[in-house]
Amino acid sequence: MTALIVLTVDFDNAGYSVMATLTEGGWVERLALTRGGTSVWKHGQHPSEVIDDALSQCTVATGRRLGVLTPPEQIIITYPQYWSSEWIDDAVGALTCAAYPPGAVYVRARPTPRTC
Repeated sequence: MTALIVLTVDFDNAGYSVMATLTEGGWVERLALTRGGTSVWKHGQHPSEVIDDALSQCTVATGRRLGVLTPPEQIIITYPQYWSSEWIDDAVGALTCAAYPPGAVYVRARPTPRTC
């Protein structure tokens, strides 16, 4: 079996959580984003900004782990069920611009708030 690199971005009403996973070997890393240094929404920030930064940070993190810069092969985006279609389109648009095929991207609403 070939290992997959999976990027998970979980949005909620207050912020977001970003994780990189290598399916072989059980490696999981919570990623710190560089554009703002926090996982809390900033005024005027769009989901696409978070996703762009998450893609870059995932590539760097797996590069440290594997010794070669490797972008994620699958992306999972979860968002609050109350999000407007404009915000969902913004998130999906970031992945379309990054040339991810539809089969590599999973976008779904989360009906309840995230608990950690």
